[in-house]
Parts: sequence; structure tokens; C-alpha cells
Amino acid sequence: MAMDLRNKTYLVEGLGVTGVAAVRLLSAHGATVHVHDLKSANNLQQRLTEISGCANCSGTYGVELENLPPNLDGIVMSPGVPLDKPWIAEAKAAGIEVFGDVELMYRMLPEDAVVVGITGTNGKSTVTSLIGHILRVAGKKTFVGGNIGRAALDAFSTDEKYTHYVLELSSFQLDVIQSMHMDVAVLLNITPDHLDRYGDFNAYKQSKAAIFKNLRDGDTAVINADDPHAMTLAQGLNGTSRYFSRTTEMPKGANCSTGAITVSVDGAPEQYFLGQYQLVGAANVENMMAAILATRAMGISPQIIDRALGSFHGLPHRLEFIGEKQSVKYINDSKATNPSATVKAILGFAEPIIWLAGGSSKGLSFDELRDVVKDNVSQALLFGESAQAIADTVGDVCACRMCENLEEALAIAAEDAEPGDVVLLSPACASFDQFRNFEHRGDMFRNIVKNHIL
Repeated sequence: MAMDLRNKTYLVEGLGVTGVAAVRLLSAHGATVHVHDLKSANNLQQRLTEISGCANCSGTYGVELENLPPNLDGIVMSPGVPLDKPWIAEAKAAGIEVFGDVELMYRMLPEDAVVVGITGTNGKSTVTSLIGHILRVAGKKTFVGGNIGRAALDAFSTDEKYTHYVLELSSFQLDVIQSMHMDVAVLLNITPDHLDRYGDFNAYKQSKAAIFKNLRDGDTAVINADDPHAMTLAQGLNGTSRYFSRTTEMPKGANCSTGAITVSVDGAPEQYFLGQYQLVGAANVENMMAAILATRAMGISPQIIDRALGSFHGLPHRLEFIGEKQSVKYINDSKATNPSATVKAILGFAEPIIWLAGGSSKGLSFDELRDVVKDNVSQALLFGESAQAIADTVGDVCACRMCENLEEALAIAAEDAEPGDVVLLSPACASFDQFRNFEHRGDMFRNIVKNHIL
């Protein structure tokens, strides 16, 4: 049964997309809501308009919070807000719960709801969308949200009654779950990221471990057996564990060989033939294996899963096929905002690659790119603030050219590409040095290719 919010008092920290959704939900269910954001009210006009109709709501904006509002029952944290603030420690010491929007969502769900959580450094948006797509093809009333662009609490914004909730969960969201448990918990991979927030890799890794925090008997964990860091978190879990691998046969899981995914779960092995599906690259093979195991754990039949895989087109900016001209393929992988994502992208193609990369490094090393670039990349076209750092790392194993921007890099790629090449935008970096976000970067790549190259 959903929790009773009447006559309760909450602080909502951060008025972004998740904060707005939290304010609306709490207010609509009778709670008193205090809002805090370091941005000034002038810079929050759109968000303040979105909550203007909420009853029993007040706010503090543009300054750090010095004192907690009185009589708090809980604090709902927005994912981007660091947890090292003194008033958070003060709240915890006083026994006040600190949690996030996905925890609040979980507490509002009916008891028979099926909850699927997906996390990992790379691939989680594709797997989240794919699981949601399979469930919908199976006729399940499915909500898809979380860190994927639709706030988890938007599940309550309409009269739609869902039975299945598929949530992409960032490390920031996992940091503030309390009682939430997933019927199916998927861990795709763990590679260094967000070290500016966590300080070291182990702290980031332990954040991801929270996906398994409250597993029960009857729940299922889906884990990448090829990822050693994920596997260190797979020990001693409650429920059933299912593993997937691109390199090793999994007696109780999924593996891939000879153009097919083989799944061994119940009874005879099942096969899913990759040539029938539109997703490309080694990373997407892993994504499909994870989605198959997750949906099989929910009782979806192999026939329905196969049909759904065949009708899934993938997500923009994630190994997105843009087009082909004179046997040269153009691939938009702008979502590859760290070196590990780019390693998987490069390894997913057998053809020679002209690689477009660069941007903001987020303090990450590019060393892991050396071997895959040496073996698979014919030329690297580099732009943005990390261009020189990438060239310093791979310049002795691959021809590198410095470009002023993405437009220049694409013009050179189109001129130099030979039949059979792949022109791959997989930046290995964040986009904020030259673009608003990775979508803006990928959109520019797509527009240039479609309008000036194809």
C-alpha cells in the first residue's frame, strides 16, 4: 500500500526535473513542502511556474541552506546534489530520512508492482528502453523512466495504471535509496566515471552496488560476467543471479557466438539470431543479452522477446546508424562520454574506423584506448579541449589530426574515407567544452552527415 503523506513535512533539495516532480507529488498527497535550490529565483522561473499551483509549498533560493525547516519527516534529494553538505549530516544525526525520487516513487507503488532497475556506467539507457519495449510488446502496462529523461515520479502524473516500472538508475540515484528493492536488478558494467564527485573509483563502484541492496528471495540479479568489477559485487546476493558473457558459455545465463545469442534458463537453450535485429556493435550484444535475461525472469516468452528485438530501433546517439555513402558507414555514438564506452564502440566493428573524438575529459585517463585504437582505427580526428591529451596517448599507434571542431573533423573524414570504412563519432569525453550536451553534439553530427555528406 502506498505511504500516507498527509500532514507530513518534507524538504525537496534541488528544483530540477526530479525536484519539480517530487514537489508536485508530495503536495498533491497532502504534505507540506519546503524547496531549496542554490540557483536564484530569477534563474528558476520556469521551474517555479511549474510548481506555482502546489499547496503548502515554500522555498529558499539562491543561498546555501543554513537551518533545516522545523518538524521534517524527510528530505528528498535531487540526483545532482552532493551529499557532503553539513545540513545533510545534521538531518541524519537527528534521525531524519534522506532519500531520492526513486525511493519516494517506490514507497508510493502498489504492493504487486513489478520494479526493474538498470544501472552501469555505459549502456543503461538502451537496456532500459529495450526492456520497456519488450514488456509493452508482451502487453504489459509499463512505465519507463528514471535517469532516462522522464522523472520516475512522472509515473503518477496521469491516471494510467501501470503494472511494470522500468527504471534507469544513476549512481547518484542509487546513493539515496533506502528500502527500495528491485524484482529484477541489472548491473551492466562498472568503469571509472564521475570521479569528480566520488573522489576514487572504489567509492563509485560501491555506489553501483546499491542496485542489489534490498534483493529478496524470488528476485533476480542480472550481471555482466565479463566485467570483473561487476562480478566482485555479485557475491552472496539474495535471490537468483543470471549472468551474460560475450566470451564464455553461461550454463544459467546468456552468451553469444556464431551470430546468435544463446540463453539457458529453463529447459532447452533458446537462440536469438543477431542478423534479424537492428542494433549493431558488441556493446549492443551485451545490452540485448541483459534485456533478454531480465524479461525472461519476468516470464516473457522467447517468441515475444524475439519479435520485440526485431522491432526495436535503438536510441539516438548510441551507436546510431546515420547512413551510408559509397560503402562508408556513418555512426553517431555521441553518448560515449568516457573512454570505456568508446572502447566498446570501437570493438564492435570489424571494418577500419575513422574515429572522431574529443571534448571534456572529466579527469579520466585515456590509457585504455591505446590497444583498441592501435588494432582498429586507421585515423583519429580530434577536437575540443582534450584533443591533445588523446593524441599524446594514442599518437604513436595511430595517425592523429587536430581539428578545430566537429565540422572540420567530419569534412576530413568524408574526404579521406575509403569504401568499407566506418566513420565513428565516439568522443570518449563529455561535451560541455563546445556543446550544450551530448545530444547537441550528436544532433550536429547527424545533421552534417545527412545534409552535406549523404
